[in-house]
Amino acid sequence: MSGPRTGDIARFGRFLLVLRWVGWALIAAQFVGFLLWSGYLLSHASVTWDAAIYSQPWVLIAHGHLLPRDTLQGGYYFWQNDGEFIVYLLAPLYWLFPDHLLGLLWLQDLALSGTIAVCYKLVTDRWMRPRSERDVKRKVVAAVAAWLTIVVLFVCDPWIYWVVSFDIHMEVFGVFFIACAFAAFRRHQRRGYVYALAAAMCGAASVVYVLSLGLFLSGQSVGRWYLSRGKEKASPGSSRVHSRVARDGIPGALLVIASILWVFSLSSLHATQGAAPGGFAYLLGPTGGNALHVTFGSVILGLCRHPMSALRTVVSHGWNLWASPSGAGFLGLLTPVGFFMAAPTLLLNSLVRGQILAYPVFQNLPAFIFIAFGTAGFVAHLVRHRKTFVVGLVICTLVIANEVGWFAVWFPRTRMQWVRTSTAAASVIWRAEHVIPAGDEVVMTNGFAGVFGNHTNLYDFTGPGTIPVRSRVVWFVMSPAQGIEVVPTAVMERALGDVVALPGARLVTASQGVYVLRWQVPSGQRSVTLGGGDELDAWTAPGTAATPVRAGSSSGWHLASNGRRGYLLSGDYWREFSGSYLATVRISAAGPVNVEVWDNTTNRLLARTTTTGSSKTWDVKVPFRIGHEKPGVVYQGVGPFRDFPISQTSGDTVEVRVWTPDIAHVAIWSVTLGRR
Repeated sequence: MSGPRTGDIARFGRFLLVLRWVGWALIAAQFVGFLLWSGYLLSHASVTWDAAIYSQPWVLIAHGHLLPRDTLQGGYYFWQNDGEFIVYLLAPLYWLFPDHLLGLLWLQDLALSGTIAVCYKLVTDRWMRPRSERDVKRKVVAAVAAWLTIVVLFVCDPWIYWVVSFDIHMEVFGVFFIACAFAAFRRHQRRGYVYALAAAMCGAASVVYVLSLGLFLSGQSVGRWYLSRGKEKASPGSSRVHSRVARDGIPGALLVIASILWVFSLSSLHATQGAAPGGFAYLLGPTGGNALHVTFGSVILGLCRHPMSALRTVVSHGWNLWASPSGAGFLGLLTPVGFFMAAPTLLLNSLVRGQILAYPVFQNLPAFIFIAFGTAGFVAHLVRHRKTFVVGLVICTLVIANEVGWFAVWFPRTRMQWVRTSTAAASVIWRAEHVIPAGDEVVMTNGFAGVFGNHTNLYDFTGPGTIPVRSRVVWFVMSPAQGIEVVPTAVMERALGDVVALPGARLVTASQGVYVLRWQVPSGQRSVTLGGGDELDAWTAPGTAATPVRAGSSSGWHLASNGRRGYLLSGDYWREFSGSYLATVRISAAGPVNVEVWDNTTNRLLARTTTTGSSKTWDVKVPFRIGHEKPGVVYQGVGPFRDFPISQTSGDTVEVRVWTPDIAHVAIWSVTLGRR
């Protein structure tokens, strides 16, 4: 059979060129979507603690504070957080954006889209340019399969959109630079070393990416040597083969050595204090849980000494071992690119106890990118050969169907997962940010901490404890119910009561569930303790039938009935374990009301007491018991499209409620819950 005519080949070339431009258009549209989504997140104040960690030094370095302290994580110098020196290079870009925080989010979006663009170009350059006339039609089909696979895997992977949604992280920049280094070394360009250095400057996690690239280049070099080992030295082409082996092997070895030395240096300088070394402490043996500083060397030694403990930890991640690679096509993990560039990061994150690093978000971004890259090449390779042509088409179809399934199950949940602040509450938060002077200290809750990243002294309330006081005026911006919170609601409500009781504290705003308080610090006070004890002020948990009364001294603040039928007190969520408890409500009521205790985890009424009317204030005591607590229901997906989510806080959610039929005169002062 004669080959295709020259006109047919030209037509195929034009067709593939159009496909390439369609892919670029989709990537550009995705980038615009990233930008718009980042603006939406910021408009809803849905940027948490992680965003504040990086926006704070970005602002300070841009203003000339070259050694900013990370007040959110212990007050050490920011460079000691995780060796993320890249923020110094990003700092001059601060002045390009009128909205500085949005600018940092947009830079991250640009880095992620840049990574996708680099890998897309590599795939299309490799597979979408059939240069010979032999079997050109099959090569065109292979090119279309590679194009369709890489486009679908990049555009429809829901975890990529979750990376954009989850605040700001230097790992995104690290993956961009390592993708550029990967492309440069494939072309044997020395600029790859510059990109690798930039990746290493993005933090200890990104140094692992450099190590992965070094392992890939070294493995590629060893593979080429193995395939050429039987050739005679004088045979034609053997010198070229050995030259290619050296061109990959030398950079690979240098990157492996440099990355190991870099990690050891960061560990020796205590420049990984913001990482999660405690998750590796079990590798140090029975006393590992008490280790204050886990080094890179101790982790490697622990792996050698306790391999079964490490294996059990990896297996404990369950569906997460499937979710991250499957969302990127999975089969790419079987290719050299996917294995070497993704497996080290997946393994390292899986060695940490708990799901916080194994969960498919930014920590596993290299898997989303390079496994997709490898999957596209795997499919194209099968389709391009006659014997595996049909198998390749079937696998291509299955990969696309799998990706569509992941997208359909998880993408619609993106907003409900990452935006938990109402538009009205976000407006209150942003007004507070504009009012608070940059030099004043700010204490805020996790759900919108990133909004206040431009403050030198910034502290996140993470539970009962002591917060340093570093300025003459301290602002508290807190909300028990708005945003993604890591603190039980009752603890947050107790903290609010503690703040208003401080001498010199004044409530500035209480609207849409957001409280803004200003505290003029008395002379000589260097710290404040919040959130302790068992009693909370009732005014922090109003129901639909009550109105908070916040007039006069804070000791007299309470809830008063507004004449409606319903709950006066609700929303005071406590996390408790099995056992016997006593709920105490200080109340005065002109008629009978119900005091109830609910287990919201199981949606079960635990106890109810109906009071008699009295004009006096008295304590209503309600004993109750929690049986075996039941873990809260967390969405895990459907069928094979599931993950193993981060566990909720242990214990059942208990709520104390007070219900009234329509009594006009009811006042509630406080709620206490403690063990009997």
